[in-house]
Amino acid sequence: MKTSVIMPAYRASAYIAQALRSALDELAPGDEVIVVDDASPDDIRAIVEQVDDPRIRYRRLPRNGGAAAARNAGLAMAGGDLIQFLDDDDLWVPGRQAVVLDLMAAPSVGVVSGWVEHFLSPDMPPEARQRYVLPPPQAAVLGGSTAIRRELLERVGDFDTGLVSGEFIDLASRLMATQAGWARSDALFLRRRIHGGNHTLSKAGHGAAYLAVVRAHLQRQRGLA
Repeated sequence: MKTSVIMPAYRASAYIAQALRSALDELAPGDEVIVVDDASPDDIRAIVEQVDDPRIRYRRLPRNGGAAAARNAGLAMAGGDLIQFLDDDDLWVPGRQAVVLDLMAAPSVGVVSGWVEHFLSPDMPPEARQRYVLPPPQAAVLGGSTAIRRELLERVGDFDTGLVSGEFIDLASRLMATQAGWARSDALFLRRRIHGGNHTLSKAGHGAAYLAVVRAHLQRQRGLA
């Protein structure tokens, strides 16, 4: 089963090399990581070339469209049977891919998700670190903690580019509505970096976007009842 990992990248120069290596260390020779440069002002291409791995595919978009649009562009390029995601500042956990492939061996399973651990980036200033109280590791449905069969993604459609936040929650809600098999692992899949510039911590209006996503999810659930 070939895996395609899709990584939207924007202002990613500080962390993307580490993120890429964490995924590449898990992947087989025939897998791929698709880096979608979302018209970033920093030179992401140069960093990707320094990582120097033939499994990396790079595309730069002509204009900044946000994470949902970048993920859609990556999906259009993907050649894998299994689609996974990784943000440019987060880290996959060693051993993750073996767990995913083991669970995906069951034909009835369309989605696999695992646990997430948050961590404060070592480069965060001490005064900024004091603002955060991190939750313990927990089960979570995030882009970076989920693996999805491509055929299932094709059924539910692309990410909603009209959402400034919550686009993956919206996609997960649509996946749930298909009633496809969803395997929830107790293994740690993702380390989510907190550095003060995270999308959900910095973008104005994301609260309203999440509320819209929750409403849509509840409407889908009522339709299944």
